[in-house]
Amino acid sequence: MIDTGALTDLLIAHLVAAIAADPAVSDPTKPPPVGDNVAPAAGGWVDGQPGAGVYVPYLVVVTAGAAPRTLAQSTTVPAWGCGYSVRAHGGNRTQTDWMAKVGRDAIAGLKGHLFGADPAWGIINVEWTGLGPMLRNDSTAPPSWSVADTVTLVADTSLD
Repeated sequence: MIDTGALTDLLIAHLVAAIAADPAVSDPTKPPPVGDNVAPAAGGWVDGQPGAGVYVPYLVVVTAGAAPRTLAQSTTVPAWGCGYSVRAHGGNRTQTDWMAKVGRDAIAGLKGHLFGADPAWGIINVEWTGLGPMLRNDSTAPPSWSVADTVTLVADTSLD
């Protein structure tokens, strides 16, 4: 059976590495964080209050379930389509767009990566099911921004 936890761990680690390697990050040892189904404590307003200090952009990876896929060559081990919502947050639209683009580019590069064991699974396709709209949240002053994309990572044991 597919190990969705290992796939989520791979996705988060891949996003963390991509953000740290982005040329826009001034200190690669302190890149914007990635949350695992919740906003990371190190993201958002550094001083905890809207408008106090600087806003640290961040991503949140939210699992969205999985469904078997039938492959023409395989009748014993189906592939699985594992859904995720990847949510970018920022203190302004430009910051949020940047965070979303870094995340999208990193996820697009996941095809061929292996995860799990006994058997190992490999990502055979990355299917974008939606790039979310940019949303401005005026419930705080200053406002914050977010965008939520949805993607399906299709995995099979054929790459091990």
